[in-house]
Amino acid sequence: MRGFDDVLNGGIPEGYVVLVSGAPGTMKSSLTYSILYQNALQESRKSAYFTLEQGKDLILEHMASMGMADPRAALEDLAEEVAAGLPSLSSGQ
Repeated sequence: MRGFDDVLNGGIPEGYVVLVSGAPGTMKSSLTYSILYQNALQESRKSAYFTLEQGKDLILEHMASMGMADPRAALEDLAEEVAAGLPSLSSGQ
């Protein structure tokens, strides 16, 4: 987003973890999708988005509906990498 790094005095320092929180309906997810998508598309940065409310397919569908579906961002590949590294909830772990 234009000006976002300026507002944060240079952006989020590399290696930091950021928690985005707020009331329902305040566009937290959309803001986060946009930042992660642009970082992937423009700088080939890998990022992670964790949620307990939505599955990977629904998130990718939501992002596509907002115009974030450029294959150069490799969203599906990264989502598969993250999912492969997580224990299954049904496995009792």
